[in-house]
Formats: sequence, C-alpha cells, structure tokens
Amino acid sequence: MLAPPDLGSRWSQRPGAILDYQPPAVAALVAIGDSDKKRLERISQISHAQTPFSTWRDMLREGELDALLLTKRPEEPLGEIMAEMAQRGVRWLWLHFPPAISADEVLALSAQAQLQQIQVWWAQPATLLRAHRTAGQLLTHGNIGEVEHIHLAWPAPFALPAAGNSHWWEIVQAFNLTLKMASARDTTGSTRILQIMAGKCGGSVAIWARCANDVTLSLQFGAATPVLPRLEIRLSEGNSLVCEGGRELLHYSPRGEAQMHGSSGWTTADSGNLAGAYAEDLKRFLARCGELEMPLTQAAPGGELLMWRAAAHAMHALEGAGNSLSARALEMLPPLHFEHLSPRTREQVAPLKNASATLPLE
Repeated sequence: MLAPPDLGSRWSQRPGAILDYQPPAVAALVAIGDSDKKRLERISQISHAQTPFSTWRDMLREGELDALLLTKRPEEPLGEIMAEMAQRGVRWLWLHFPPAISADEVLALSAQAQLQQIQVWWAQPATLLRAHRTAGQLLTHGNIGEVEHIHLAWPAPFALPAAGNSHWWEIVQAFNLTLKMASARDTTGSTRILQIMAGKCGGSVAIWARCANDVTLSLQFGAATPVLPRLEIRLSEGNSLVCEGGRELLHYSPRGEAQMHGSSGWTTADSGNLAGAYAEDLKRFLARCGELEMPLTQAAPGGELLMWRAAAHAMHALEGAGNSLSARALEMLPPLHFEHLSPRTREQVAPLKNASATLPLE
C-alpha cells in the first residue's frame, strides 16, 4: 500500500542537492510471498509483513495491493502475472530481473502493459552506482567532449538465458550501462547496436560493438576482469572518464591533472555496490508510484517507454553477442521494427493501433 510522498522534506533546497531527487513514497508492506516455506517464515518475521502467502497468485487475489515487487523470476510467464494484476486493480510492477529473455518478448510485454495499463519498472542498478551516475551527469551536462569509445570490464562470466542461470541478468545490466553512457547526450535517451563481434579469450569473453550513433563499445566478461566493474569512457579532445568499481570517478584531460568527482545527494551508506544501487532503484520506484495521481491513460509515459526501449536494446545486444560467439563472425543487428517480429509476437501486439509507432523502440 502506498501513501503520498513527503513533499515537506525540502530536500531539494539544501546546498549541493541533486535537482532530480524524488522524495520517497510512504510504503507499507502488507503481504509477502515465497514458495520456500522456511524462508517465507523467516522473512515474514524480519519484515513484519501482515500476511504471508506461498504464491504470487494468492497474494494478488487475497491481498489489497497497489504495487507488486518480484525479486525472483517466476515459473509462470510475466504476461500471465500482468493479466492477473490488471484484473485485481494492481497497476505497478517492479522487477528485480530483466522483463524478458528476448527482444521479441520485450515487444510483446510492452504492448500488453500498455493495453492493460500496467506500469512496469525494470531495476537498473548498474546505472545508479555512485560513479556511474556522476559520469552520466558529466556526459549530459558537462562540456567535456563527445563520447567516442566505451570499455567495460565486468566480473561476471558471459551467459545466455538458455544456460539456465541468472548470470545473464548481469550481462544485460552491463549492456544497458554501456548503451546508456553511449547515448547520454542523445535527445532520445537511447541508442542501439548495429554491429557486434564476440570471441573467447582464455577464460573470458571479449565483445566489440558499434552503435547507431557511431560510438564503439568493448566489453570483457569473466576471469580476466577485475573483481569489481571498471568503466572507461574515451571522449573527444583527449578527455576520458574512468569509474573504478562504481565508487570513484576520475576525469583525465590532456592539459591538466586528473580530477576526482564526487556525487552530491547520496548517503554515507552508499558504498557503490549493487545491493545499495538496488535499494536506491526501489526507492525511486516507490516515489514514482506515490507521485502519479492522474489516471494512467493520461499520464506521460516517457520514462516507462524509455525503460522498455532500454530493455529491448540490451536484450537485442545479448542475442547478437550469443549469435556472433557461436558463428565466430560479425553479427549485424536489424532494427527492432514491427515488421521484423516473429509471428507469435506480432499476433500479441496486433491489438494496438499503429503498433510500429507506439512500440517504444526505434
């Protein structure tokens, strides 16, 4: 259950505050569900949830909810959960994991969410790490040059959804992070990959890609990478930004000393780890739920559409990398237009009028 956000905090009026800060909504945890009975009992005691349930379906049917949070990918299709949410009047959905296992499925889910008026929020913790967030602000508002190349070393091993593990969630986060940095100054807020090449190098997987805005990417996953992520952004005029483990951001310029940038508005508990970034993402989600008072049909869907677009582009990149790795060849990624959908996905999005224009992808 959600109450309106605390608008009297005056957070934005303090010195050095970030202007886009959103006061958190006041949320009450009224129900919790888990198929593991022992874990459910333990978490219920810790969280003081009013009612524990063994399945999400029972929780939706018997609980009075405003928003549903899924921290583990369920066995049932996400479309089935959204249909049940729409029937029960639950309009907000937060996902700890990517919304789909393919770009085609992202298209189908985005169309279903629009038809059933479900606001889906996909957690993107890598973009909220302290150094990465500051880098995005510098790229967007700072006069430090145009992005030319981005290199990301990511500790998780490369994996595809078919592998049956959750490592692929992290790979999607890595692609999403690099694409967001590559399009920081684009008016659309997103770019896609045109060409991608992947190959094995010892115990790691190296990937090269070229984006639609001519920014090139290089990503490395696995054993040869550092323990924490390392992001390097090369800019025009010899400038570069280096983020170490999501904590520290260094700005190198050809005619000056290296500068270390901090990030205002973060708590001292923020250590730059993904757990803290997930918490920050969840706070933003709850704040967004509490602020949206107008009917969903009249609400400006820009942020949600951008999130669907980011998920589709990241999944498309992961699919292309997998194809390139198996074929040992350069993979060309076609645009994600309606006419390129699989027959099953095209049937799912058919109820939308002018679907190619409403799907937030190209």
